[in-house]
Amino acid sequence: MSDFNTANELAAELVWGRTYQGDESCFKPTTIVFHRGLDSEDKVVVEDDGETDWAAVASRIQALLGQGYDYTTLPCEICGATELGDVFHCEECGDRMRPS
Repeated sequence: MSDFNTANELAAELVWGRTYQGDESCFKPTTIVFHRGLDSEDKVVVEDDGETDWAAVASRIQALLGQGYDYTTLPCEICGATELGDVFHCEECGDRMRPS
């Protein structure tokens, strides 16, 4: 999926709790953390405050993806973690998010 399509999809899930392409109900994350891997302190957090503009979020996400950031949504659909340090794997790059 292109950065543009990924950004639109992530923004729709975060802001609306719906898929962008199919407009179907889906898991609604509360936070998306953009990062550059396990050892990096470089992180950007995107959250929905209930008044978030979808287009602004999608544009920001596309810029972050274009700069090479990976992402993890919280809470994690797989393990239920609500904190980044508790998430076992990054959705995008598959890196372990914490040592075992």
